[in-house]
Amino acid sequence: MATEAAHRFATPSGLRTIDGEAIVRLWHPAMSSTDEIGTLRAFARSLDLVQPFRQVWRETYVPNTAERSMELYSSHYAGHILRFRQFYALARERGWWGGFLSGAWDGGQSGIANRDFRVAGIRASWQLAMLDFDDHRIEIELGVTDRLIFAQIGENEQAPLALSDVPSVVFSEAMRDLDLFTSVCTVANDPFWIEKFAFEPRLGEYWEALAHGEHLDAVHHRRELLEAMVKDGNLPEQFELADRHLVVRGTLRTYSIDLATGNVRMDPPGKWLSFSGKATNRIDSAASPSAYLPAIDDDEILRRILIRSRLLADDDLITERSLRSQIRDQ
Repeated sequence: MATEAAHRFATPSGLRTIDGEAIVRLWHPAMSSTDEIGTLRAFARSLDLVQPFRQVWRETYVPNTAERSMELYSSHYAGHILRFRQFYALARERGWWGGFLSGAWDGGQSGIANRDFRVAGIRASWQLAMLDFDDHRIEIELGVTDRLIFAQIGENEQAPLALSDVPSVVFSEAMRDLDLFTSVCTVANDPFWIEKFAFEPRLGEYWEALAHGEHLDAVHHRRELLEAMVKDGNLPEQFELADRHLVVRGTLRTYSIDLATGNVRMDPPGKWLSFSGKATNRIDSAASPSAYLPAIDDDEILRRILIRSRLLADDDLITERSLRSQIRDQ
């Protein structure tokens, strides 16, 4: 049986009592102002609140100036080169369908990945294409992203909606998925893997673009969360936030972890590190600080950054042979 205490809620302004007839809905940060979000984040931090899924710290996205001028589509995440099979699997996990690419049949060189937001009656559609249209294999390795449009579900013509007519939560969640896909599946988050396709000049140009400031949405969101962690003492003193890097001062070396890709540059001598699963398994369970991230979080790059930072902070204790030799044999 419900009691009076069951109808009292903690809020930033104190305890609030609501009657049994009140309607309660799940709050989404895309529906609030920046100040309101900041207030709720500070409140959650004061309670050391553990949430079952990312909500208070959920990334939000709004149409930028270029998108408002284009009106009918967003090219914000166009031009990214993705490991296609990894993207295809991740997209299925996130509720996207379609978009399969293959050079084995005519028309398979391009496709459209879709996600339906059924409550709003809107479909998000993201255009994709093969990197190499002359590749005739059934399974391809690399795909290139293009524009995103929104349309009413059920319309045969799929006439694009003006971005101003797309509900804020729908736009934000669709863009959040695209940010996740490009962060996790981009060839740029592994400078060693990219050497496999050294003959393709577009890959080198793309990697350089991301290394010098592109993909700022992901950097901004991760830096915002890491700043709060530093402020509240959830990261050791040997951690320091630079413009787009988390700097870790280990016993043997200093490391700069890129917030866009999770890549790690070691100084001295200024070389990239290569990681294996064995190197990070022992601290995997410590990757999610309770007050900020849920136990299961979908930002794989942020999780990778936190795991690698903790590992490198104690670089003199690393036993995994490959990583240990990279650090010590300089």
